[in-house]
Amino acid sequence: AILILQKPTEERTSSDLAFLVKCTENVGFFKKYDEDTHVQCMSKMYHVHLKRGEHALNTVGLLLKFFFKEKKLIGEYGENFWVTLKGKVGIFIPKEVEVRGKNGISRKQKALTRIVGQGGGYAFGELALLERKPRAATIVCEDDCDFAVLDKAPFQQILRNL
Repeated sequence: AILILQKPTEERTSSDLAFLVKCTENVGFFKKYDEDTHVQCMSKMYHVHLKRGEHALNTVGLLLKFFFKEKKLIGEYGENFWVTLKGKVGIFIPKEVEVRGKNGISRKQKALTRIVGQGGGYAFGELALLERKPRAATIVCEDDCDFAVLDKAPFQQILRNL
């Protein structure tokens, strides 16, 4: 699947697309659509490889986030749908925790808390394609990971053509 997703979209054959559809047939997001729409989505998806510790987020922000090591991903608006092909990701949400300062005074603050880990086949970011809502979680690669990614603009074009 990775080799197919690395090909320019115009070079993908119908058998390439059929293979990608087969690889993603259990992804709940695609079950909402007919096979033709699923094939069209596969024709627009591309490969992203992230190293352990990197955050999955919109590709426009990748370079800035990784060079400046910003960790502020919850609350940002997503522009991509991600399907984990290989590797494991951790899902983190903000939780209020009690922190004791050097002066001994306790205060509450939000901290990212890992709620679960997911492996190949796990998909996230579908709301970014459908609605303009801020992220509810941060996804962090716990292994080196490979993803199939679909951007919002091509997906919306596919829906307009239905």
